[in-house]
Amino acid sequence: MASLKEVILAAKDRPVKAVEVPEWGTTVYVSRLSAGDRVALANLARDESLDLAAYAILFICDADGNRIFTADDQEALSNKSYEALERIVSEGMEFNGLGPDSIDEAKNG
Repeated sequence: MASLKEVILAAKDRPVKAVEVPEWGTTVYVSRLSAGDRVALANLARDESLDLAAYAILFICDADGNRIFTADDQEALSNKSYEALERIVSEGMEFNGLGPDSIDEAKNG
């Protein structure tokens, strides 16, 4: 019998949502944020620059919920379509119950 700790840590509690990205000719997935990701998102929001690639890295994953980009990919991802990145970040924010003003709220709070 699994311990409560094992049950909690094994729980698949971060669903994913498909997002069509016609600019890239593919579908990517955005995931629910982990507690650590939410802190990283708040820290990004406090930064004065708005680099959509940094936000997209937190959301983009494969169909199994595995993140596919790291901070090392931020510069390369920054050179991709603004519209594609904006769509992914918007879908990720919405999927996580964060409104369009969430970035501004995190900066101030």
